[in-house]
Amino acid sequence: MSFSKVFVLKAILQIPLLLLLCTSLRVSGSKHLPHDPSPHFIQHYNISKRSNVSQTAGELSWGAANLLFDSGAGAGINWHEGFIGGGFNAGSTKHGTPNIGGGWSINETSITWGIGMTWEGTTLSIAINGVKGGKLQVTINNKHVEIPA
Repeated sequence: MSFSKVFVLKAILQIPLLLLLCTSLRVSGSKHLPHDPSPHFIQHYNISKRSNVSQTAGELSWGAANLLFDSGAGAGINWHEGFIGGGFNAGSTKHGTPNIGGGWSINETSITWGIGMTWEGTTLSIAINGVKGGKLQVTINNKHVEIPA
């Protein structure tokens, strides 16, 4: 074996040791690397999934709890003969935190869409309903507005 081949082989065998040494020096000696987060910054989420489907009906939903500021969020869809609908929500039970939700549904004679939110005691809700025959109705905070066809 020539000198250069021996040198290269020794260098290759030294790489793992060199990497280990550099890594341990960097972790223990560097002032610029971030420290591990304190335990109160580590968040554990509770994820749930539900599904129940047959040939004629079904429901699918996903949700998460224990999110930021003790909030949760979810979304789902369901259907059965002549109907399909879905919705979402997110928010917290803590006073003063924002909450939002919405949904929609379609059947043979109508279509409905709505959204609502609360923030520090202020509430906004909007719903749009369309029924067979071309009639539309918009509702904002329980005030009805008829939309001509």
